[in-house]
Amino acid sequence: MNDIFFKISEMIKEKKTNQIEVANNLATTQSNLSAILSGKSKPGNTLTKLANIIYGEERAPHKIPKVEKTIQLIESLNECGLDRIFDSAEREKQLEELMKEKENKEAA
Repeated sequence: MNDIFFKISEMIKEKKTNQIEVANNLATTQSNLSAILSGKSKPGNTLTKLANIIYGEERAPHKIPKVEKTIQLIESLNECGLDRIFDSAEREKQLEELMKEKENKEAA
């Protein structure tokens, strides 16, 4: 059994989820999932990728390339870098709100 299905198996044992819920999330049957978890069957590549996206560390890339690059950059930063990015984003949002308020006042 590969890592993600071992993780799912542990989640089920710990009562964090159940086979029916996992099977529904993975668009498969409970009997197929049971066979995979018991080692009687091997999951296909698509099912494994989907399981990693839903239950693992892997995520689907963002459809907007600049956003995906930004996510990758942020994930590579340490705590100090994350704090600076967050502060900068908050200041940018506040500035946009002030500009919008000013435009609304001028239009009125």
